[in-house]
Amino acid sequence: MCAFAQPGLYLLFKKEQSLRKMFGWTGNILRVNLTEKRSSIIPTVHYAPKFLGGRGIASRIYWEEIPPEIKSLSEENKLIFMTGPFCGTIIPTSSRTTLVGKANFKPKERYLSSNAGGHWGPALKFAGFDGLIIEGKSIKPVYIIIENGNLEIKNAEKLWGLNTLETQIRIQDELGGEASIACIGPAGENCLETGAIITGDGDSWGHGGFGGIMGFKNLKAIAVKGTGGVKVFDPKCLLETVLKANRLISRRIDENEPPAPHRGQMLKNFPEKTNFPIPKGTTFLLEDEAKSGEVRLGLTACQSCPVGCAISVDFKDHFVPPGSVRCADFGGWMVSEAEFYKHKGLWGRTAHWASRTCDLLGFNNYEFCDKWLYQAYKKGLLPDFFNSFFGSQEFWEQILPSAARKDGAGKIFPNGGKPFLSEIFNNSDDPEKKLKAIQVFYQNWNKDGTVNYLAEGGEIEPEYASVLQVILDGLGETGNRAMAHQIYNPSLYHTAPSFPYGTPEFFNLRDSVGQDLWGLENLDPKNSWSIRMAVWALNEVIICNTLELCALVFPLLYSAYTQDHRGDPDLPSRFIRPLTGENISQEELHNVFAKRILTQERMILIREGRTSDDDVFHDHVFQLPWVKTWLSKEKAISFLKDFYESMGWDRESGIPTRKVLIELGLGDLVS
Repeated sequence: MCAFAQPGLYLLFKKEQSLRKMFGWTGNILRVNLTEKRSSIIPTVHYAPKFLGGRGIASRIYWEEIPPEIKSLSEENKLIFMTGPFCGTIIPTSSRTTLVGKANFKPKERYLSSNAGGHWGPALKFAGFDGLIIEGKSIKPVYIIIENGNLEIKNAEKLWGLNTLETQIRIQDELGGEASIACIGPAGENCLETGAIITGDGDSWGHGGFGGIMGFKNLKAIAVKGTGGVKVFDPKCLLETVLKANRLISRRIDENEPPAPHRGQMLKNFPEKTNFPIPKGTTFLLEDEAKSGEVRLGLTACQSCPVGCAISVDFKDHFVPPGSVRCADFGGWMVSEAEFYKHKGLWGRTAHWASRTCDLLGFNNYEFCDKWLYQAYKKGLLPDFFNSFFGSQEFWEQILPSAARKDGAGKIFPNGGKPFLSEIFNNSDDPEKKLKAIQVFYQNWNKDGTVNYLAEGGEIEPEYASVLQVILDGLGETGNRAMAHQIYNPSLYHTAPSFPYGTPEFFNLRDSVGQDLWGLENLDPKNSWSIRMAVWALNEVIICNTLELCALVFPLLYSAYTQDHRGDPDLPSRFIRPLTGENISQEELHNVFAKRILTQERMILIREGRTSDDDVFHDHVFQLPWVKTWLSKEKAISFLKDFYESMGWDRESGIPTRKVLIELGLGDLVS
C-alpha cells in the first residue's frame, strides 16, 4: 500500500511475510518505478538461497525482466542493486554490493555486472532491504531516500549539476548525517558511457556506464539509512569464526606483529613486490609533502574490513577536495605526470588531482583515462595541440571538466577510449594511423569492450600475461584483476607475507598453493595449463560477488601470520552456516552455486547474441611481444573449448547444454 505526502512523494510499505524465517537476508527486495512513482516488495526467498545473493540474484532478475531487445538508455532498462547474505555483518570485507543492468557500453550493449565497496550496501540492509530495483524514468530530476523500510522520492533539480561530493553534502545536511549515498556527477547527468555511480569518497560502480543510465532516468542519488540489523542463526559460532579469520588477515596496530601487509597499499614497498620498472627508493611525492605537513595522509577502509587498503588524502591548501584513493585509482595517471614534469617521483599532485576529479565529476577512472590515453599520445593519435602539455595539470584541467560536459577540449573523448579509437580505425584515410588505433584498442580491451588485462597489463605484470587470463579475459569477466595477483603473485596479495618478487620464498609459497589446490608442480603464469585452476578461479570470482566479499582478500590463499604462510580458502563456507543456517560446503559453492550462476550469465549473453568467437582475443593480442612467445590463437581456442566442456557447455559453440541446465536447476532457461 502507498500513501502520499508532500514535499516529495512518501511511500509506506507493508512488508510481505516471507514463507520462512531468513537469517543473513532481510527478506525483502525493493522495486521502485520512477515513471509511475510507485513501489513494491519482492520476497527475497523467491531467489535465496538458490542464487545466494549479489550477482546471483541480480542476474536472475535480469534474465526474467530485461529481454535482449531492451536498450541501455531506455525506460525499460533497470538498475538492479543486490547485496549478499554476508553484507552488513561482521564477516571481514563483507560490505560489497553488485549492480547489474544492460550496460551503456561499446562496441555492443550487453548484460554486465559491477561491484562496489564502502558503506552503501550495509546501510541498505540496515534500512530493511537485500536489494533495490530501479526501473522507469522520472520526468524531472529526483533523488531517493530509503530509511527503515520507508521510501521518499524527492525533487533533485537543485542538485542537478553538482559534483558527487557536493551532492552528498547537501543530502547529508538534509538528513542530519549518517546516510550512505550513491550518486552521479555531471558525467552521469550527460548519460556518458564513462559515467560511474559514486558512493562515499571514491567507491564506485564504475564499469558499464551505469552512471549514464542513472542520469538518463533523471535519478541523481539514492540515500539509504537504517537502524536495523542482520539476523544471525548462530551468533556465538559466527563470532568465533570471524575472530579466527581476522587473525589470518591482519593484526591490531598495538600488537607486536605488523598489520595487514597491504594496509594503505604500502606504497614504499610497491616496487619490490612487482617487476614494475620502478627503481627501488623511488620517491612518492605526496609522502614527501606529508612529511612537510602540506598534505595529511591517513588510512581508510570499507565497512567490516580489517585490511584498510585505501589512503585518505587531505591537502592543507585545499588543492582538491579530500578523498580516498587506492593504487588502481592513481596508477593510470602517474606515468603521464612523470612524462610531462620529467621528475623521478610518482604519485604527485597532478596524478592525484586527475584521479580525484574523476570521482567528483562521476567518471569511471579506468574507462576514461587508463593506459590507453598515454599509449595514444605516444603513437601520435591525439590532436596536435595536446602534445605540448600532455600529462600536465593544465592538460587535465582542460580535458576532464569539458569531457563531462561534452564541450571544449574534452569533447573528442567524453565516452573514453573505445569510441575515440573506433572512430579512427573505422574512418581514417591514413592506414598507419588506423593500425595504431587498432593496436591501442586491443592492447586495452577485448572485442566486447571489457578490459583485457593480459594485453593491457601483461607487459609489466607477468601474472596478467598468464594462462588464467585466456579464460577470465576471454569470457569478459570484468572482476578478475585481483584473481591473477592472488594466484600468481602472493607478494601483491593483501594478506600474504611481504616476500620480495621473484625470491625463493616467493616461488616456494606460490608453488605450494598450485600443488595442493590444482596438482600443478610449477605455478608459472605461462605454463600452468590447468582447466581445473581456471574453473576454480572463475568460481571464486562468482562466490565473492555473490556472497559479497572483497576479491582483494578472498579467497584467503595466503596469510602473513601462519607458519607456512597459508590461509584458509574454505572460509566462505565456514561463515555460511552460523550466519544463515544453511549447510553449504565449499565444494557445493563451487560445483553447484557458482556453476549455476556462471551458466545463467552465459545464457543471458547467448540470448543477447554472444558467440564463441567473442571469447577469443583479437588477432592483434597474439602479436604482442609479451604474448606471442607462449600463446597462439590455436592454443587459446583449444583451452577455451576444454573449459566449455568442463562446464557442461557445448564444446564448439560454448552454449550450455540442456543436460547441464536441468542439472543446475535452470530448466526454465532451456527454451
